Amino acid sequence: MEKKGHFKTLLAAIDKAGYKRTLAGAGYWTFFAPTDSAFDAYFKANNISGLAGLDSIACRKIVTYCLVYNAFKKERLGDYQANTGWVPNTGFRRRTAYYSGVYDGVNNDGQTVKMIASNRNNNGATFYIDADYNNKYIPYFVNNFMTAKTLTAADYNYFYPNTPYTGFNVANAKVTEQDVPAENGVIHVIDHVISALPGLDEYISNNPDYSEFKKLFDRYLVSYALNPTVTNNYRLTTGGNANVYTKLYAATLGFSPNNENFMKLTDNDGQQNCYSMFVPTNAAMNAYMSNVLLENYTSLETLPISVVTDFVNAHMWQSAVWPSKFATTFNFVNEEARFNPAVDVVDKKILSNGIFYGTSKVQEANVFSSVYGKAYLDPQFSMMTSLLNQELKFTISNIHQKYSIFLISNATLNAAGFFVDPTVDNNPFLQWRYIPSNGGSQLTGSSALVRLLRVIYLHVIPGWM
Repeated sequence: MEKKGHFKTLLAAIDKAGYKRTLAGAGYWTFFAPTDSAFDAYFKANNISGLAGLDSIACRKIVTYCLVYNAFKKERLGDYQANTGWVPNTGFRRRTAYYSGVYDGVNNDGQTVKMIASNRNNNGATFYIDADYNNKYIPYFVNNFMTAKTLTAADYNYFYPNTPYTGFNVANAKVTEQDVPAENGVIHVIDHVISALPGLDEYISNNPDYSEFKKLFDRYLVSYALNPTVTNNYRLTTGGNANVYTKLYAATLGFSPNNENFMKLTDNDGQQNCYSMFVPTNAAMNAYMSNVLLENYTSLETLPISVVTDFVNAHMWQSAVWPSKFATTFNFVNEEARFNPAVDVVDKKILSNGIFYGTSKVQEANVFSSVYGKAYLDPQFSMMTSLLNQELKFTISNIHQKYSIFLISNATLNAAGFFVDPTVDNNPFLQWRYIPSNGGSQLTGSSALVRLLRVIYLHVIPGWM
């Protein structure tokens, strides 16, 4: 870069970020390098007075986010580096040298504490792995990947309307010179400065337009666990005595929005896929909460946690949802994206760990919009809902099939002698008691359940009535 002559600002930023020794020595890197003219445009667009206006942290966000582990020529960037070998035409992301580390956050009690993001999706036992820095990924778009996925320039320009698609773009930048060889890697020259992109968790947390959706996470689906290893390292580094907590999302969710590692089923699976989230604006959230979710409840706090979880999961995809693929890409509850990309999406971003769509409506999930939802969203039918969940939930919540249901209230079931009784069994599915009105023998557990299911099935009829 020194010999090229048009990377003076970048070289100074590298020095200011503390990465001169790294990039001047041995290694095996891919570097997406913005030119001096790219920096001039960046400074002007952000009203920054040259490199003096960037501190070392800002320089690190630029330098390390454009620095990718391992050296890749353009011909390899479109391939996925699987543990079984190269998978052609499936790669559009690479892991960078940038990671966020410890940051200041607010816990469930409103206290400001030191936090670190989860680096795994919570499976109920594991949500953080030591020595994994949760490095961010950078997105790029090369022609062999786009062709193989039947994506076009329209998919790219949906996110980056001001940048022409060329067949080799990195985020909103064009590659103006590719495959420049160096002793310790490969350089691709870009015409825009790319600073570290936020992840889904960061973007939602810092955007007040989505605060109502974020409340669902904060109140029900996020907790904080003391991280002993990071705490010890942080204390040694800073000389302080602060504790560091891992921000973890509930294991019932499709993924953890602060995990940069994708599914981690294999080491590099983040190269070939990412998460997607459709997040309704506050206005859309409030309307749906009032008209649907809270129709029979007094407040958000009184909603069953399963309703909150189902609603959030309906907005989460364990895969990239491209603008032209809404109807054929299915979310965590196996439903397509029920949005019009030209009408319903008011905000769209490709972020470090996923694709974000801000929407003017909610995802109309089957469990709420089907006949099943009439029982599910009304507490007076909670017993019937529990029984439907045993075998019929996914059958009668399928909106592509027609059913009629005669709803039986808790009071009606109680009057007939059926009761929920947690003392009967540790298994929630078997916590039933039948007390005959004529004083005959009581039934409990599976015996009472069989009788109850026969009653419930008589009230579910295929077709419309």
